[in-house]
Amino acid sequence: MRSFILPLFLLSLIRFAVAEPLLSPLVLHEKRNHIPNDWSYSRKFPATAVLPLRFGLSQPNIEAIDKYINDVAHPDSPNYGNHWTPAQVAKTFAPSHETVQTVKNWLLENGFADERIHVTNTKGWIELNATVR
Repeated sequence: MRSFILPLFLLSLIRFAVAEPLLSPLVLHEKRNHIPNDWSYSRKFPATAVLPLRFGLSQPNIEAIDKYINDVAHPDSPNYGNHWTPAQVAKTFAPSHETVQTVKNWLLENGFADERIHVTNTKGWIELNATVR
């Protein structure tokens, strides 16, 4: 039995050594293998047609949102009625600079000009207008 343990251990090390990097350039989230029944081909989309894209970024502190809400909404709380300003909400839930930069860099590396990339005021979204081309 012991003679099988070492080869299995070595195989597992090799598996991790040749595995893909943790930050893959493309992750397939969904794939359609057939055209829905009610769809039909009518025309080719023009290359200059604009496709508005929005990328939702991962936000910190979402797991504590119930605590934050109850802190200002529960009558027994010392902060009852001290509602947050939009700036406080944005600061508490804004994605990290690293998250924003990672998505922006990915867009830049894939051919989108920097001036076309817009980060919203809350930093929760990155928006851009792409074209079919």
